[in-house]
Amino acid sequence: MSLKKKKSVIEKNGKSSSNKNYFILTTDNKKQILGLFLVIISIILFLSVITFDRRDEANLTTIVSDFFKSFDTKIDIQNWLGVSGAHFSKFLVKATFGYFSITIPIVILLWGVSFFKKIDFKFRLHVSNFLLISSIIIATFFGVLHENYGLFLSSYELSGFIGDHFGKFLSGLVGGIGSILILIGSFITILIFALDIDIKSIFNFFKEV
Repeated sequence: MSLKKKKSVIEKNGKSSSNKNYFILTTDNKKQILGLFLVIISIILFLSVITFDRRDEANLTTIVSDFFKSFDTKIDIQNWLGVSGAHFSKFLVKATFGYFSITIPIVILLWGVSFFKKIDFKFRLHVSNFLLISSIIIATFFGVLHENYGLFLSSYELSGFIGDHFGKFLSGLVGGIGSILILIGSFITILIFALDIDIKSIFNFFKEV
């Protein structure tokens, strides 16, 4: 090979290597980063909820009244994720569906994983709706028990604010027994649609029994 040809090959290789784009995010990279953040957030929220402790709420409210100062003050926290976990769990458990707010990080995890593994959009939407609606129904059930029968009054973790609010509204609308019947019927209906159960087979089963 002549010197001119060698120079041209070297110049071409140099140009091709210099034209490579480093540290540039492609569309797939952006999706994977977003999915990774969703997975991490879901794990953080999941651990926060399952390690919720009422003593953390008391420590956060009585010792420190300012949200940002709570991170600078030494507080006895039982939550696995420290002060941040205590704040997250306090919001999810108390302000949403109680312990049943555990479905929220599960839904976030499902959508986060979908950025790495192809999951049908209808399936994701179907599972998300089922989990969230089920959480609302169960939390409302305990809200009805609080409102009408005075059961589990000290355990707000079973209903949360949303469950108590819906339970109070439904109880005022159709009473305690009516509310329970509606909630049980709604939950059975959701199960039928979610599991694709044939209603005729259920009736036939009871006829045989």
